[in-house]
Amino acid sequence: MAKLLLLTMVVVLLAVILLSIKMILRKNGRFSSIHISDSKAMRERGIHCATSQDREIRRNSNKKIDVKQL
Repeated sequence: MAKLLLLTMVVVLLAVILLSIKMILRKNGRFSSIHISDSKAMRERGIHCATSQDREIRRNSNKKIDVKQL
């Protein structure tokens, strides 16, 4: 049990060290943005996040409901 706990801690420590190497070696020390709308390739394809697409559809749609036609 102790060996498994020690092995798990070593693996987690190694992962943290490897992730921090990128932050240390980069000029501004940050990870790139993971938002879809911040990706140049996604913007070129016209792909946005679901929230933005929903907002755009709601803005362009007719919000009035004609009760008489129901």
